[in-house]
Amino acid sequence: MPASLLSVEKLSIALPLNSALKTVVSDLSFDVNTAEILAIVGESGSGKSMTAKALMGLLPDGAKTSGSAQFQGVNILAQTDKERQLTRGTGIGMIFQEPMSALNPVLTIGLQMTEALIVHGLANQREADRKAVEMLDRVGIPSPQSRLGQYPHEFSGGMRQRVMIAMTMLLEPDLIIADEPTTALDVTVQAQILDLLTGLVEETNIGLLLITHDMGVVAETADRVLVMKHGKGVEEAPVRELFANPKAAYTKALLAAVPRLDADIAGPQERADADAPILEVGNLKKSFSKKNGFWRSHATTRALNNVSLSVRQGETLAIVGESGSGKSTLARAITRLLTVDSGNVMVNGQDFLSLKGEALREARSDIQMIFQDPYSSLDPRFRIGRAIEEPIRIHKKIGSSQTRQQVSALLEQVGLSPDMAERYPHEFSGGQRQRIAISRALACSPKILVADEPTSALDVSIQAQVLDLLLRLKKELDLTMLFISHDLAVVGKISDRVAVMRGGQILELGPTAQILHHPQHPYTIALLSAAPKPDPEKSQKLRVELPLLKDAGPLQELQPGHWVAT
Repeated sequence: MPASLLSVEKLSIALPLNSALKTVVSDLSFDVNTAEILAIVGESGSGKSMTAKALMGLLPDGAKTSGSAQFQGVNILAQTDKERQLTRGTGIGMIFQEPMSALNPVLTIGLQMTEALIVHGLANQREADRKAVEMLDRVGIPSPQSRLGQYPHEFSGGMRQRVMIAMTMLLEPDLIIADEPTTALDVTVQAQILDLLTGLVEETNIGLLLITHDMGVVAETADRVLVMKHGKGVEEAPVRELFANPKAAYTKALLAAVPRLDADIAGPQERADADAPILEVGNLKKSFSKKNGFWRSHATTRALNNVSLSVRQGETLAIVGESGSGKSTLARAITRLLTVDSGNVMVNGQDFLSLKGEALREARSDIQMIFQDPYSSLDPRFRIGRAIEEPIRIHKKIGSSQTRQQVSALLEQVGLSPDMAERYPHEFSGGQRQRIAISRALACSPKILVADEPTSALDVSIQAQVLDLLLRLKKELDLTMLFISHDLAVVGKISDRVAVMRGGQILELGPTAQILHHPQHPYTIALLSAAPKPDPEKSQKLRVELPLLKDAGPLQELQPGHWVAT
């Protein structure tokens, strides 16, 4: 039997709410053993992150806990703040969900990495710097010595997450708690982070408590799984047993909601107007410049390099690719949220990029955008009714009574109650906020929706609801969609065709079934290989390396509708 690192017994957590206490975790028990990965899964609000915060002593003021959490013979729930400082870092380390929020933006990476070593008296500054460089190199950060003097904003999302892992591992903890460490990362970076974490567990015999809503991640990394719902544990089992024979009805529903790459994909529906594109993008180019110091020259990054595509009426074209491939830049260029260097965007035969004034405002109603984070895209000071009203007032110019009626109808259309119009964004769950963002995008009756990672931060059950909603609205309203995602299984569920991007270029374009089941470009093959599969029997530790980034040649049609860059 493996030794138990952490033993949690009957943990309950209550948070202050309106001068009372609300129980968010109730009688939860589990163990984490040495050299083991325990995954805690469940939908938003199930208590996963609150459990992690309780173990780290990071609950808000006024929170109450009961039960015990024995770590190395000590009940860490009963520790004083001073005692907890000794446990944190050297005993239990934590990797947070969003490294940009967890890292201090005004301090260099080097200072943040070495601070804990020095505070705990484990090294002087010179030794701490040396260890930091070694650890950065170990987690795959190139040129680690020079990176110590850089700031968090100078790193990509995947590299910031590597820095968080390196910072945690510097203190050589016996247990790591990783709270959604791969949320919103593309499949290739996610695969690298997961390989890194599982490698650390195997090499150092530490324990890993992995909190995630991604069942593919669970299947490929976990040894055991604890399923939570409404603050309670509903099922716990070894990973293969849980996926093969789930006992609880909630676990069955959770697994059924997971989109799968190997699922059957319906082909695009034939239409009488199939030859008439509603959106045409021609030779779009966009570069970003960054000044390298006061006297130095500008460094230029090509975000879009001669991108061309077309989307037919009622069709969904998915754009996939790793971080930095140009997906979001393309979406913002098409919706005129940024200015391109050259190229054109035709909407309904009209040159969208050349429009100005009133003509532009009228044309904007035809193409609307759904953003990745609805909480950031909704003004926290406005009730959601006002947020949805705003585009109606701008584009339709109708009376107050009609506007309110349209707001109620839009809320009902996305599965919300009209009386919710009086609430503020913070009073809704993540899935509800995304529904509100969709209703706002629909407010001015657009012909084209551009959805930029609309489900990346949602748990699988809420994600399934939002995808079903988009599919229903597409059919009912005859919408055309440009759907940007890093989740290839989600793309398989919602799209008619897929365009694969890397380095600002389209490398492969074709029907969804062809791209996902019969990829031709080496990069597409590597992307599919890196995608975690929600089946422990099909999980793989060895992944195809990404081909070197280089300028691609023109697209060649291998078979009808399937184009691949040479």
